[in-house]
Amino acid sequence: MLPGRENEASFSIAGSRNRFDYFHHSHNCGYPGKRKTERTVELALADYWLDRVLDPWEVGAVTPYYWPGRVREIVDPADRHERVTRRESLFNIDFTGKNVLSISTIEHIGESSYDLAEVADPVQALEKLASESKLMLVIIPIGWNAILDAYVLGGKMENSCKVRFVVRNRNETWSPRPRGRAYRAYGVNGLSWANSLAILEKGSVL
Repeated sequence: MLPGRENEASFSIAGSRNRFDYFHHSHNCGYPGKRKTERTVELALADYWLDRVLDPWEVGAVTPYYWPGRVREIVDPADRHERVTRRESLFNIDFTGKNVLSISTIEHIGESSYDLAEVADPVQALEKLASESKLMLVIIPIGWNAILDAYVLGGKMENSCKVRFVVRNRNETWSPRPRGRAYRAYGVNGLSWANSLAILEKGSVL
C-alpha cells in the first residue's frame, strides 16, 4: 500500500469507532473499475449491521442480489425477485418490534418509476419505520428525492434516530460530513450514482 493511501480500502462514519471495508461486487458496485458506487458503502454498512441483528426485515429487495437468503422477510411490492416474501406496501405492515433494514428504497416512494399504483409520502414511510421498528438502518441517497432531502437535511429525523452523512471524494473514497455540508447533486457526467448518503440508524449497532 502506498504511503498516504492507507484508508482507501475502508471508510468511517461519524460517531463510530469502526472502519468499514468497501463492499465490491460485480452487480452495480463499480467493480472491477475504481469508481465506488453508493452500493460499496451501503452494503458494507448493511453487512456489518446484519451480522449483529437478529431476524431482520428488509424494505426494498436489495440484499437478495448479493446475499440470497440472508434476510428472511423482504417487503417489496414491485421487485419480482423470488426471495421477496411480502409483495405489498410497507404501509400495510406493522413493523412494531422488528429490526428493519432499507437500502436506497424510501426515496422511490411516491414516484412512478417502478409502476407502483400507490401514491404515498416518502416522509411518512420513513417516520413509520423509525417509530415502529426496534432497530433500524435506513440508507438514502441525497439528491434523488427533493422532499426527503429537505426533511433529512433539515434535521427533522434527529429526534427519532441517529442521522449521519458520508460523501464521495474526488479520489473515489467516501468520508463523513456534517449535515450542513452533506448535500451533493445526484449523478455526474451522465452516471446515475449517488455522491452523498444519509445513514439513519435506530439503535447503536454501527
